Amino acid sequence: MNKLLIICGPTATGKTRIASDLAKKFNGELVGADSRHVYKGLNILTGKDLPIDGTKIWAVDLVEAHEHYSVSQYQQFARGIIDDIHIRGNLPILVGGTGLYIRSVIKSIDTAAIPQNPSLRTTLYLQSVSQLQKILLSLDPKKWGNMNTSDRNNPRRLVRAIEVATWNTGHQKSQDHAPTFDVLWIGLTASLDKLRDNIKARVRARFTQGVVEEVRLLGKTLDDTMLPAATSLGLTIVRGVVSGQLREDDAIEQWTTQESSYAKRQLTWFRKDTSIHWFDITNGQYQREVEALVKEWYTS
Repeated sequence: MNKLLIICGPTATGKTRIASDLAKKFNGELVGADSRHVYKGLNILTGKDLPIDGTKIWAVDLVEAHEHYSVSQYQQFARGIIDDIHIRGNLPILVGGTGLYIRSVIKSIDTAAIPQNPSLRTTLYLQSVSQLQKILLSLDPKKWGNMNTSDRNNPRRLVRAIEVATWNTGHQKSQDHAPTFDVLWIGLTASLDKLRDNIKARVRARFTQGVVEEVRLLGKTLDDTMLPAATSLGLTIVRGVVSGQLREDDAIEQWTTQESSYAKRQLTWFRKDTSIHWFDITNGQYQREVEALVKEWYTS
């Protein structure tokens, strides 16, 4: 059975760094699993910690920032790349913090195969959140009941749910057949205080690296709030600095709080999977322990 190594966990835990180290030791290639890293031109804003040692990483910079990119498109791309890596005799290492992207690779997501409906979307994009909620509730009350508060107030997710419900009323339900892998899950974590400290340091570094100029160059590219890239963490905050309405120090605090909340949500998502082997990055031996576990699995 083909092997697949997964490195997951919340933001600011050094996932790409350790994945790159493992790739060198076990003849691996990285496949990114971050829903914002697929967009070009957002390198600093989205924290693309690309390997600096020449290690190949796939699923980065796939589309322009003003384009839509779905989990279905990612699933098709990532599975294809993983097949190619196996054919080359290398180890695919799926690394990132977007749980849905990782899940789409290894598990069945029937809705992923349902195509987008541009004409329907054009109509729905004109509706308010409350109107979208009413439409979904009437079409698929079960889906509505299973959504959390965040998703119920997210217009993009409401539109997609309506799109799926509309498709299901006129077609046979789509089925996704997931490939079978010998998977080893590695999760990196830390206390919430440590994560916040790491996040703040990363956010501060992004200002030094030029995130304000990067966002200024985007101009009105992401004014359409229905664009996935327009929901990138920190975008609205940095725009406040660009316009002079927000001081940099205040922006750093606000962005840190935003990213810290996201890290909590990531932990909640990943902790539902009991097959993940967790390692605390504050443990000085964690890298050796990870490498030992991977070696045992890889050579078995």
